[in-house]
Amino acid sequence: MRTINGTAAAILNAGGTLPLALLVDMPDLDVPLHLCTGRWALTWSSTTYTAVGTLGTVEAAQESASGPKPLSLRLSGVPASMRAIALQQNVQGKAVSLSLAIFDPATYQIADAVLEWDGTLDVMDWADDGTSGVITVSAESAGVDLLRGVSVRYTDQDQQRLFAGDLGFEYVIAQGEKNIRWPAASYFKR
Repeated sequence: MRTINGTAAAILNAGGTLPLALLVDMPDLDVPLHLCTGRWALTWSSTTYTAVGTLGTVEAAQESASGPKPLSLRLSGVPASMRAIALQQNVQGKAVSLSLAIFDPATYQIADAVLEWDGTLDVMDWADDGTSGVITVSAESAGVDLLRGVSVRYTDQDQQRLFAGDLGFEYVIAQGEKNIRWPAASYFKR
């Protein structure tokens, strides 16, 4: 369940045109990256988000019956000299989250930032025209992990692998094949 503070709730209930920004957090990279849509840097919860303006785009998150689709984050206008740095980063499996910043329309201060999407980065791609480039990173939703099967079974072998010496599952197979006869209800009425 998403919760917002009272100030942000009052701003949303007031209606009208609301200033909003998207905050992108990639805290696990070698150099943590915090970006925001808009034309100036924002500070929220003691983190400064670098403005990417129209250079950054986030593809709309989509879901289907088979599960959530990967999200694509794109940053254009990156100098070609940054290509090596961008491609040397090992991004796979690193955390990424997107939050929606709600501004107070009177002061343009962030009233609250609501987590909209979180997951892990997958692959980074680079395309350039010789002077500047476009970095595209795909990310998987945290919900994808819920769809993956668990490879652990309720067997003695798996229990020993996880907790050596634990004999809790030693007789599971023997007990599963055991024929147990329960007494009739009349036995308990004596």
